[in-house]
Amino acid sequence: MANQLYENAGALFLNNNALAEIESFDVDHDAKNSEIITAKGFAGISPGAAMTKMTIKSAIPRSGIEFAYIDKLLDNEEVEVVYFRGGKKVKCKGYLMTAKESLSMANPASFEATFVGIPVTESAL
Repeated sequence: MANQLYENAGALFLNNNALAEIESFDVDHDAKNSEIITAKGFAGISPGAAMTKMTIKSAIPRSGIEFAYIDKLLDNEEVEVVYFRGGKKVKCKGYLMTAKESLSMANPASFEATFVGIPVTESAL
């Protein structure tokens, strides 16, 4: 029996398109703070420009990828990412930075994209 105390499998949407073939997505919340070091040692931090970084890994179905990653990347088009965590809807707007396809004779085709954007916002479901 599955433990109901933990989050279920993730769901990810890009510009309201559900990505059904997602293998995983990793989210990095980075405040970009800098340490302040003086002759007397650590003195605090200097706030930076906070950002969200994400790596999205997906299988490539024979019918095609659900989202035009490469077009959005090359056109520098803003993308909205939405996912669900801990009973909340999490949103972030930003840009795709890289797109990598992996095609092999021995393994299923896969796709990996990186995303950077503004800090996430959360709202109740």
